[in-house]
Amino acid sequence: EHKDGRSASGCQVNNNLFSKDSTWPEDTQAAGNYLVSTEELNTFFVDYENFDFHLKAGATVIDEGSNLDYAPFDIEGNERPVGEGVDPGAFEYLP
Repeated sequence: EHKDGRSASGCQVNNNLFSKDSTWPEDTQAAGNYLVSTEELNTFFVDYENFDFHLKAGATVIDEGSNLDYAPFDIEGNERPVGEGVDPGAFEYLP
């Protein structure tokens, strides 16, 4: 639902890591998303407890995001993709 109570429609949810299963309206485009357990979060992120969501070296999701309508830059302004594919999450992994 939208914050003003309207039903959501035509949403796009791509290249995210989730620790809780989510449901979206039928017309949502979703690709390159990964559901991981809370226990696994530290295997993906540099320092999850302290909000450092850069991907760790060796994280299994590196280069595994969807190339469908991905953002050409990450949250820090780094070009995407680096490597063989887009990384899920806000930060592109930089070796």
